[in-house]
Amino acid sequence: MRDHVVYESRLELTRLLYADFDQDVTAVFAQPFLLSTTVDERLRRHVPDFLVLRGKAVPLVVDVKPRHLLTRPKVNFALGWAREVVLSRGWDFEVWCEPPEAELANLRFLAGYRRDWLFDEDLLAEVRVADLYGASLGEAFRAFPHHPEWRVRAAVLRLLWCQHFATDLSVPLSEHHELHRGTTAVAGSGQRDLPAPFKDRERNNDAEEDLATVQRREPRPGGHVNESAVRVGVGTRLKYDGEVVTVEEMFASAAGNVVLVRDGQGGRFRLSLREVLTSGRAVVIPEGPGPASDDPRETSSVVLAQLTEEELDAVRERAAHVNEVLYGFRSGSAELSAPGEPRPQYAATVPKLQRYEAKAAELGLSVRTIKRWVRAFLLDREAGLVRGGPDRGDGTMGGLGRADLRWVEMALEIMNEHGKESRPTRAKVIRSIGPRLAARYGEDEVKLPTRATAYRWLEELERRKPTFRLSTKRNRDIAARPPGAYGKLRPTRPGEYLLMDTTRL
Repeated sequence: MRDHVVYESRLELTRLLYADFDQDVTAVFAQPFLLSTTVDERLRRHVPDFLVLRGKAVPLVVDVKPRHLLTRPKVNFALGWAREVVLSRGWDFEVWCEPPEAELANLRFLAGYRRDWLFDEDLLAEVRVADLYGASLGEAFRAFPHHPEWRVRAAVLRLLWCQHFATDLSVPLSEHHELHRGTTAVAGSGQRDLPAPFKDRERNNDAEEDLATVQRREPRPGGHVNESAVRVGVGTRLKYDGEVVTVEEMFASAAGNVVLVRDGQGGRFRLSLREVLTSGRAVVIPEGPGPASDDPRETSSVVLAQLTEEELDAVRERAAHVNEVLYGFRSGSAELSAPGEPRPQYAATVPKLQRYEAKAAELGLSVRTIKRWVRAFLLDREAGLVRGGPDRGDGTMGGLGRADLRWVEMALEIMNEHGKESRPTRAKVIRSIGPRLAARYGEDEVKLPTRATAYRWLEELERRKPTFRLSTKRNRDIAARPPGAYGKLRPTRPGEYLLMDTTRL
């Protein structure tokens, strides 16, 4: 346990810290082997992050993933089959996520006392034989007046790291912590079982796909952009005066509801909930995709509320026609079918294009209009059928409306790689995207756009991350900027920060 172990993220470093604190761990190996097996008639490969050898238990294979990624279907699937392979060999498997903040802070503090060659063995032996069980940390620090207090403090904390003493690490360490026998219990964040994956509801962004394949899709309740509320509670992140803070507690006071927030430096202060929700100084950072106050389009509830009864009836009638095209029932559900439904021309066995043509002939419209209705309905439900409503336009939406997110992510990844290199051409980036997508997701898994469309999408990405134009020096400067908010320094005691004037005299 005295050798270096490589890690690729701060989260992996926390797992190594916990392994270093565990007295049963004898060795840790990073990226120890390649798992390979056949799942669903496809060869799957995976390299775990760590192999932990333990003296009193079977080897432990560890995969490190942020908690919010565990519910993604692809990540969940990869970890799931890797877990089954490891368990079938008689070993143990663990997925490591973010540990409790207070416990992690305590371990980081105690890790400063893990190097045994820096301590006086005679003083450590004297502390070991002393009866300090039941005493507080403060009493232990002052129990040896014939030694300097700083040396005694270091010796006690060294023995606390070695777990000669045990104490509660779930709250920040203080002189009031009581020392006792046994092994210090740490919660960590390792879990053997995986959460159920969250599958995004299917969207048919291109109504012309799979014309020869008839698939019965169940209707989705509610609209796509109706949820215009955002949760504010413990754990909610806010952007306050340019600084990201996290809500730790909410309580009522004589002046109204108050939230206790923590900033990036660990400082805590109170804010009025009214100020958080109404002032321009605080903005709630949503936990997931959804409408925001500065969106260019209105939410569907606002759009529908502005319609008259006649206009609402027209939207409902149009939605009924779309439901009949998609599902064969004007209500969208077989349980609420009307007499005579489904009609023969809208049965599930009829190809999709023929259903479009039948509805266009019935209403005296073009097939293109029916396809546009279907696309808008699948995106925004009834609100998408309102003229002037939250329409996504012709698919461009700034040049990326119909772009596959995997294509966009790969394009940004390649553009980021050129942040410190020479300026690439758009053609070079486009040529690199296809082979990388095939290697990551498989052949023909991601539909590639035409060359003209790819150039248009890169033009939009250029606005977000300058790569192809302007000076290379400026682009490198932009790429080197921190991804988050700069924030503000909030001093909590005199002398905590030093302000330096670097202006040349």
